[in-house]
Amino acid sequence: MATIPWLPRRDDMRRMARNTTDITGQLLDTVGEITRIALDTFDPRNGSGGEVLSALCETTAESAAASASPQAQEAFCRIVETLMWLGTSGAPPAVHPVSRPGPHRPPCG
Repeated sequence: MATIPWLPRRDDMRRMARNTTDITGQLLDTVGEITRIALDTFDPRNGSGGEVLSALCETTAESAAASASPQAQEAFCRIVETLMWLGTSGAPPAVHPVSRPGPHRPPCG
């Protein structure tokens, strides 16, 4: 006969709901602060908004081009492999440096 899976107690559910609400509130506060920073930074009334936006566009375009390079893609692949390996093995980061592919994954490329 199949067993009934464990169900959390009422107190556990309240604690989880309270924690979720607290975390959501903190995230919304953070998003609000980031929005305020962006609005203050790009506000055309202070005279520098256009310059900041232009510099940001140039910087992001250069970053996008750099991230598409074979070297960057190889590095991203190794980082993902490492994170996957750490997530499945439970090993501390010092045990598996990013410079080597994980033991259960084929090398990037």
